[in-house]
Amino acid sequence: MSDVTVADLRPVDLFADIDDAQLAEWAAVARWREANPQLYQVVYAAVLEANDFIAKNPREAAEIFVKVENTRMPVPFIEKMISDPEFSAASTTTTPKLNPLITRLR
Repeated sequence: MSDVTVADLRPVDLFADIDDAQLAEWAAVARWREANPQLYQVVYAAVLEANDFIAKNPREAAEIFVKVENTRMPVPFIEKMISDPEFSAASTTTTPKLNPLITRLR
């Protein structure tokens, strides 16, 4: 889609790279949010709090991840991924548009 402007796009084009499972997930999140507004606020706050912790404590977050996931990946490798804004949404707590989960929860 090179040389295509937003004005050239049809609504269906905006979802060209999104599969049916993702669309179903987004619809389910929206329905759940509407049906459970108070619980939604609690979950949303918890996601923001977790992202803030991860962004401020990447080493500790990496150690927790390695322990919980029982992975053999080295902590420094996980820490590097967590700290990389191109890879990790945790470092974008202040810009939720870059965080797919936060965007879906909104």
